[in-house]
Amino acid sequence: MSSVCVFWILLCGVTGCLGIRLDENSTTVRIWAHFKSKGGSLLLERPGESKGKPDLVTISLSVQHVRAVDEAQMGIAFQELSFDAFLRYHWLDERTAYGEGPAMITLPMRLAKDQIWLPDLFVVNAHDVSLHETLDTNSGVFITRDGKVTVSSRLAITTHCYMNLKKYPHDRHVCGLSIESYMFTNQSIKLQWGSITFSSDASPTAFKLSFRNKTVNTSVLNGGIYETAEVTVNLVRINGHYTVLLYAPSIVLILLSMLLYWLPLSALLERTLLGAILLFSLTGTLIGTQYGSPQVGYTKAIDVWVLGCFVFVAASLFEVIVLHLIFRRGLLTKPGDQFELMASTVSTHFFSDGITREGEPPKEVIGKTFGSWYIRPDVAHKVDVSLRVLYPVMFGLFNAIYWGMCTA
Repeated sequence: MSSVCVFWILLCGVTGCLGIRLDENSTTVRIWAHFKSKGGSLLLERPGESKGKPDLVTISLSVQHVRAVDEAQMGIAFQELSFDAFLRYHWLDERTAYGEGPAMITLPMRLAKDQIWLPDLFVVNAHDVSLHETLDTNSGVFITRDGKVTVSSRLAITTHCYMNLKKYPHDRHVCGLSIESYMFTNQSIKLQWGSITFSSDASPTAFKLSFRNKTVNTSVLNGGIYETAEVTVNLVRINGHYTVLLYAPSIVLILLSMLLYWLPLSALLERTLLGAILLFSLTGTLIGTQYGSPQVGYTKAIDVWVLGCFVFVAASLFEVIVLHLIFRRGLLTKPGDQFELMASTVSTHFFSDGITREGEPPKEVIGKTFGSWYIRPDVAHKVDVSLRVLYPVMFGLFNAIYWGMCTA
């Protein structure tokens, strides 16, 4: 009774201030009087409770814009997906049917929740749900003449979404939105999906968004069986950014590092300088792309690529130094033989049998042998030539394995 008095006082006060005389036979007054005549039954009882049957609630969802995909959550198992959406759900409540009048009436949520029964739906996997308040709260209730009640809200939703980033930046994810009743079991409320739509600009800049499926499942909680309406979407990362800033530059630098094997062994300065420049350039490229990468506790695909490219360039520079040392040492003969340093210069001309003949000046710098290896003086040159083929073959094999695993 007190709520009726408050309503009439507010209604009379507003119309009095505006100088408007409200007709007692107007549609608004008649409908509100009709609701009040039902007493508390409209608020306390479900529409189907008196008939002993559950109420069917149909849920519709329209995703307008995905605001953010927060994947940089170090140390937790879930990431966050934030989006704006229109959430609408309707059911039939014959007690609200008002017969003659407009085809539909609109009630603000703050008034409707105190006058009629509303299902207590909530988002199960939500971290945060809030109503948009552009000028006014974006939520309302619509009632048709035959008693169909529709709740419409414009929400900002942040949900938990488990993302496996092992294939980053070639990762694909399945994220969902689960809705169920907080108090009413499946004996009181049945859920079903209506229309699900996505705006043309709903996809975030870093992902391609597409609908996957919609289901209604049951779960047992606190001894009761509850229905859960779930919709899932596919999130496919758009990796053009990484192609331009990571993959293409690093591949070019790897190809340039192959030129080291085509320079003569005696050109130590040129080979070392080129290798160092390529190594520093690759390091800068890799550090730049790693900035802003999700920080998770396991190895990602981008980490494998970064490490692989770094190893290839560093190995080419290391090979230059090692082969040049072998080239400078010259011939290593049988174990146990000792020789003195005979010359400080090295000639690229070797005898076919690797032996310095009597009466001829030594052509190589002679050192001590190690173990049981017998290395001819032209070994460094042969290894260098073989790496001209082996290096690109190994890099091609690395690419085949990497891209095969990323696209699997």
